[in-house]
Amino acid sequence: MPQQINHNSKNFILYDFDCGRDRGFADLKNTIGEHMSKKDQPYIVISNAFEGEIHHKQPDTFLERLHVILREYNSKKVILVMCDANLKKNYQRWCHNHKEKEVIGHCIYFPYTLLRRTIDYYNQHRRKKKDIAEKYRHYICMNAAAKPHRFRMIEKLFSNGWDTKGYITYLNRYGKNTKHMANENFQGQTLKLDFDAETIDQKSNQEILPIEYKQAVFDIVNESIISDTSIFITEKIWKPILYKNPFIVLGSKGTCKHLEKFFGIRLYQDMVNYSFDYVDYPQRFDRIINDNLRRIMNIPMNDLNKWLNSESVQYALSYNQTKLINTQIPSLIDYIGEKING
Repeated sequence: MPQQINHNSKNFILYDFDCGRDRGFADLKNTIGEHMSKKDQPYIVISNAFEGEIHHKQPDTFLERLHVILREYNSKKVILVMCDANLKKNYQRWCHNHKEKEVIGHCIYFPYTLLRRTIDYYNQHRRKKKDIAEKYRHYICMNAAAKPHRFRMIEKLFSNGWDTKGYITYLNRYGKNTKHMANENFQGQTLKLDFDAETIDQKSNQEILPIEYKQAVFDIVNESIISDTSIFITEKIWKPILYKNPFIVLGSKGTCKHLEKFFGIRLYQDMVNYSFDYVDYPQRFDRIINDNLRRIMNIPMNDLNKWLNSESVQYALSYNQTKLINTQIPSLIDYIGEKING
């Protein structure tokens, strides 16, 4: 059932969609009527902060269902919370494209739910061992759920002979969804270092890193989405920052710029060509491969270790870690109150 909250003399009804969208919709559908009839309607908060993409190239059933249920409610009292840095723009674009009247008056980007979970786990399981000064591999690339862009990355690593230069996981979590993409280089087979598709979901295993993680220089991060419109940052990026690993991310357009501008993260400009961050997919993928990985994979490990252990890189790694750990994470309701009053 939804949570009723009074905050600064305002009434909020918080619907938790992160526990499951079907459950959230059931609660919303079953209770919206009683709030609709009130003279002073409370704020309806649709909280789905574990998700961060509005679909434009395919039907967005989430927004469609919200519009059906909330169309008669006062739009100024409807709040949508998601982990998309471009949420407001993307919602307005969706309404324009589908000729829908806006029923959500406040679109709030809240990037702290996944971040809090990752930081909490890090603080509770601080590493006692010192980092390895000399790394053994160029990279590590970890993939749980099989997705086309992740398959493409692993296929490139194999087809170029780079699989021997790093550690790769491909767990086929939720099923072998990319087996139709199989070729002579990579068939989408399960590759694991520690947990498999079943055990990765148990307890906090998703937050645990394999021992090979700190033996690699770069974390090649294949994010959850590769949208050209939404920016969605997950624990896949927070981990290398917290554990002081340089990273190259295949994710949403503008991800690296957003990390820099919004979170204050320092990038690795002297090694990574970030021009990929400004172009659409699949050009973004091609630039990561051709302007970065092709060059980095040919750097001898001795030289790559020298770069990694240089004063400037070690300073950036420590700076980013401290910056993230010290992030002030607000409560959701305080954050909402600040945004709608601002």
